[in-house]
Amino acid sequence: MKAHQPKPKKSKIKPTSKVSSHLWDLLSQVRCYVWKYEEPEWNNEKQQYNWSKPARSPKTSRHRKIRYREEYFDKDVDLWGTFEEAHAAYWNNQDELQGVGFS
Repeated sequence: MKAHQPKPKKSKIKPTSKVSSHLWDLLSQVRCYVWKYEEPEWNNEKQQYNWSKPARSPKTSRHRKIRYREEYFDKDVDLWGTFEEAHAAYWNNQDELQGVGFS
């Protein structure tokens, strides 16, 4: 039985506020989302918490199930965002969000 609730988990790697100009072309071609650690579950075998990082839409920052397979992209296009949108969402909500992801 677990003795206490875990401390909130923090990301060890933070997106930088400065993105090299030669990366913008590449980053503009990927589908992006934002995320945060949440919903820890106790793992009895490892005697530690397992954390999830559910994807969130960069347009709303709300948790939404994003399906990563290519055939769903056109159906879920409103859930994804551009790198610029995800980057801005992260920087405007740093106390709520912990990172930017892409696919």
